[in-house]
This record gives sequence, C-alpha cells and structure tokens, in this order.
Amino acid sequence: MERLRPAALGPLLCLVAACGGTNAPAEPPVGPGAALYARYCVACHMPDGSAREGLRPALALSPTVNGPVPALAVWVMYGERPATLSGRPYPSVMPRYATLKDDELAAILSYVRGAFGNSAAAVGAADIAALRASHAR
Repeated sequence: MERLRPAALGPLLCLVAACGGTNAPAEPPVGPGAALYARYCVACHMPDGSAREGLRPALALSPTVNGPVPALAVWVMYGERPATLSGRPYPSVMPRYATLKDDELAAILSYVRGAFGNSAAAVGAADIAALRASHAR
C-alpha cells in the first residue's frame, strides 16, 4: 500500500475543507432559552436533545415535551428520583430547578418545546407562576 507524501496532503485537505457538505457544523441556537439550556440541561440531555441512551430521557420528539405544559413544567421544577419521562424510568436523577425564576423556566421550556424537532407552543412566565402556586411543595 502506497503512502501519501506530505506534499500531496495539502491539496487533498483543501479539497475536503472546501466541500463542507451536510456535515458542516450548524449555527448554534441563540436566545435566552438556548443559553439557559446550555447552562442547565445540555450536560445530561446533549446539545441536540438526544440525551445518553438508556441513562437520561431524550427531549427530541418527546411526547412529554410536546404534551401539556404542566406535566413538563412540574417535572423540570421539582425533578424526580428516579427520573421518568413518558412513563419510562431512567437510572439518573432529574435535578430540581424550582429555584430558577419564572421567566428562566419559561425560556428553557419554550426552547425545548421548539427545538430538536419538537413543535409545541411556547410557555409564558405567567404559566410557570400559576403552576408554581398550585404545586407548591
């Protein structure tokens, strides 16, 4: 098997870099929800919402994420031990994020409900405040 000479690598690398193709990195999401997701959620649920198979629930195309706001919001605010999503248990623990402000929680939920192939309606801070009042723990 013949090796490529270093002089031959330069043009080859230029060709590969110029192609780009569909594997070029996507623009990072912007906005307060995306930034908060990156801060609080991405370590477990991954940048694309796919999570770690079998360890944490995927958010992409999730019935819970796309379903009624109260189920998702209460899950995010108060967490679960062990974590469950869409009726499936996971060995990891969903942390409690009730200490976040209403507008921060609404931004995260709105982001998740509109990202990763999800297409659910946004969540308002007033929705979170009402849920917090009715589910005080």
